[in-house]
Amino acid sequence: MTSYHPHLVEVAWASTVIFVVVAGLLSKQPVLINGAFVTVVGGAFIVYSSLIDINPFHLLNHFYEVLLEPRYIDHSLRSSLLLFWVVDLAASILFVLLVAHSGRSSSIHRKFFHLTLSLVFLSGLLIDGPLLALSAALLLSIFIILELFRYHSVPPWGETLNKYLQVFRDHQDGALLLTPLYLLAGVCLPIVFHSPPPPGTPSPIQLFAGVISVGVGDSVAALVGSTMGRHRWPRRKKTIEGSIGMFLSMIFALLFLRPYSASSSLSLFSITIVSIVLTALEAFLANVDNIVLPLVGYALLSCPISSMPFKPVEHPKCPKCGKSVYAAEEMSAGGYKWHKFCFKCIFKFSGVLSPFFSSLYGNLSAMCNKMLDSFSCAEHAAELFCRQCHVRRWGPKGVGFGIGGGALTMDSGERFGNTEVDMTSVVYMHAPPILTQCVSVLSPSPTSTVTLNMCNKMLDSVTCAPHEAELYCKQCHGRKFGPKGVGFGLGAGALTMDDGARFGGSK
Repeated sequence: MTSYHPHLVEVAWASTVIFVVVAGLLSKQPVLINGAFVTVVGGAFIVYSSLIDINPFHLLNHFYEVLLEPRYIDHSLRSSLLLFWVVDLAASILFVLLVAHSGRSSSIHRKFFHLTLSLVFLSGLLIDGPLLALSAALLLSIFIILELFRYHSVPPWGETLNKYLQVFRDHQDGALLLTPLYLLAGVCLPIVFHSPPPPGTPSPIQLFAGVISVGVGDSVAALVGSTMGRHRWPRRKKTIEGSIGMFLSMIFALLFLRPYSASSSLSLFSITIVSIVLTALEAFLANVDNIVLPLVGYALLSCPISSMPFKPVEHPKCPKCGKSVYAAEEMSAGGYKWHKFCFKCIFKFSGVLSPFFSSLYGNLSAMCNKMLDSFSCAEHAAELFCRQCHVRRWGPKGVGFGIGGGALTMDSGERFGNTEVDMTSVVYMHAPPILTQCVSVLSPSPTSTVTLNMCNKMLDSVTCAPHEAELYCKQCHGRKFGPKGVGFGLGAGALTMDDGARFGGSK
């Protein structure tokens, strides 16, 4: 039930079971039950002290440290919590005395204990869950022992307990007053199945199942049904108005507790389903609803949030249109998912080419708009381009002209809207921007950078060979600057004896 001083809980419950058996055996001699109680409690103290390796005479100091000198929570916060519980207990005892003095009680009077118990568990789960689990286990053991004293009329306690507790007897109770035990056990059950987290850590919402179902829902159902109930369920004493009150109160309670719990993602649909199920059980269950409601509430609130409600699967969003992409229309590129009709080049033309395309294609002229596939696409920053447009926009720049990654170009791509690529350091020739001529510098002229002579062949990015800001065809470049040796050839694979002197070669 709890990892907070577990030996104390184990010893307390083992002693309670032993006392129940011994009290049953001594039922015909109630006076001896007092002696059995003292013997069992004394043995429990000795066993517990041996388990924690402490002197039995130092147990009171140990219990003081457990309650008022905690290691994992602020001392003032723990003291305030204990003070609140003491005030809550005092209010319950005072209420018992007042109702017993009047000599009669109703279901509304019994729901007062639902309220006080819910306040204890609510404050404990929000502030110090482990201490609450320890206290609840010990409190349930004390309730069982008190009921045994009352049931067996053990002097001098039995007569006093009967005087003050018999007035709260429910129609479901027999010789034993089990309703208070069912109430406490039902609120404790979620803590039995799930240990509370350490102080300062939000508790899971399912630990509040007992408080919400029995402490809040059942109490509101009784209050509304007894004061405003006019219409009863078929063959049941419960009223429809009481069930409506329980349904609404549990929804409000779950919505209120949701931000303070570890299940802050609990949806309104899940809250509604839980409230409907618990309301139906409370309306049609005749007995043990204080046990069944917390169990069912814990089971429902423990279900995975993803299965309740049945939320659709989250699909990736298309980077172009922002809508969900389903498997039947999915295209993948660059780690993103695209629709088939969005899987196209979005390259935008601008500058000198824009009017030309506008005259041909109208409003769609600014985009390449070519449909792509996995081979022809090139992704950049969640945008798709065809390979040609991608090279124009993002490809390398340098001497020469080309549209592929293997051919460097002097074009900076400004007419395509590119402003992000820095050009390398180049020297522009006084020649047309795309086509140039093979030249040879025989004698520099003061008024001209180049002198057209010799080959004079028109060049392009494939046939040109630059050398120190001058352009040559590959053959002339090889003759002038290529390797020299025996034989004659035009390529680097064939050496020539020609030193290129007639072409101006001097190296």
